[in-house]
Amino acid sequence: GVNFTLTDGIILGVAADAEYLGLEGLTDDQMGQEIAYDLYWAGSLRGLIGFDGGAFMPYLTAGLAVAGAQVDASGTVNASDSNTHIGWTAGAGVAFAATENVSVDLQYRYSDFGTQDYTLGSLGTESIGFTTHQVTVGLNWKF
Repeated sequence: GVNFTLTDGIILGVAADAEYLGLEGLTDDQMGQEIAYDLYWAGSLRGLIGFDGGAFMPYLTAGLAVAGAQVDASGTVNASDSNTHIGWTAGAGVAFAATENVSVDLQYRYSDFGTQDYTLGSLGTESIGFTTHQVTVGLNWKF
């Protein structure tokens, strides 16, 4: 990401990220068929507004969230489908200066990736949505 000083104390920025998730789960459909899902990657493009507090910068962030998922049915019917989910994300964080050029970032973000329809052969279509809560710690390099 990149940050810009708007006025004394106000910081605006743009941030992007991409990550491998590997989040897996199981559920049953209405007919008792086992449905496995895998939310395997996610990314975001967000705006940021923060307050320059000297050695720390609290901030709010929000924007676009995208994720890739696969759904597999097993039992009397075996079928698989994958989709890309597009939704939104919002959160808050604080960056603490460790040195003049390095800061440590602590952030919480909620992401709603929306619902997509998965076609699973003779089982028909299953509508599945994903949401996540993330707490992350990162290092930022100022240059």
